[in-house]
Amino acid sequence: WKVADNVRLGAGLRYASDAKLKGTGVASNIGTTKFDSNLGFVLEGEYLFAPGFGVSLRVVQEKFTYRGVDVKGDHIGVGINGYF
Repeated sequence: WKVADNVRLGAGLRYASDAKLKGTGVASNIGTTKFDSNLGFVLEGEYLFAPGFGVSLRVVQEKFTYRGVDVKGDHIGVGINGYF
């Protein structure tokens, strides 16, 4: 959604298929753990400094299930975007 000429907002759904945790090196005792995925939510905003350059902030809320226990996978990301 274009809020202003230089501000965009968005929302959506997310599904991470084949989620797993794998340890190597000093964490090799973890092995490979596979998780069941659940539907998650995404919110994103972007500010355009120029027509071809912007910075975005993305917030994701999601959870995974391992042996009946829910594990949070929430995270925040910052992006630098270039358009050409």
